[in-house]
Amino acid sequence: MAAPRFEQSVFINCPFDPAYETLLHAIVLTTVSLGFIPRCALEAGDADYRFPHILELLTKSKYSIHDLSRFTGEGAANLARMNMPLELGVAIGLKLSRKKHRWAVMVPTAPVDPQAGQAAFEYQRYISDLAGKDPLRHEQTPESVVREVYSWLKTLDEVVNPQPGGPAIVAALPAFQRKIADSKDNALGKSIWADILTAALEAAPKVNA
Repeated sequence: MAAPRFEQSVFINCPFDPAYETLLHAIVLTTVSLGFIPRCALEAGDADYRFPHILELLTKSKYSIHDLSRFTGEGAANLARMNMPLELGVAIGLKLSRKKHRWAVMVPTAPVDPQAGQAAFEYQRYISDLAGKDPLRHEQTPESVVREVYSWLKTLDEVVNPQPGGPAIVAALPAFQRKIADSKDNALGKSIWADILTAALEAAPKVNA
């Protein structure tokens, strides 16, 4: 299989835990449906040290999406995940150094502030240096993630035309997830990135020119 073209490649920087899995699927299917190729750390398989591979993928991707959903502490040690901010920093550096990389940040919608009467800009509290950068805001549902990723990808030069609508992508999600489950069963419980991409290509809604 030929390597994805730089102009079509979208690096996905997000959590990979089971709780986020359906949101990752939403990002992947939306990306493929609009004519792009998703890239992410999962391509490295079970490598112990993924960062050099991540750097390579970012430099080979014209675009990247960074979800900062896991900004709070977890477990008895109350540790927050730093992989996503680290990879976002690399993407910002690429943009500043060669101006051939465009990135978007996604954040979960904050609870409504009872005093202000509107959703608080919570992300500005944990990553205040992004003040002035309007992030994509989702409600941690597949539908809202499709909405946000779809709206951003449509602004990119390489978006496929004609393109399916957002509702068609949402409607295709169950079939996509069934294909992923089948491929995982065939791999004896192993989730393989190449199988996920194949499932996305098969499930992506088709549009007649």
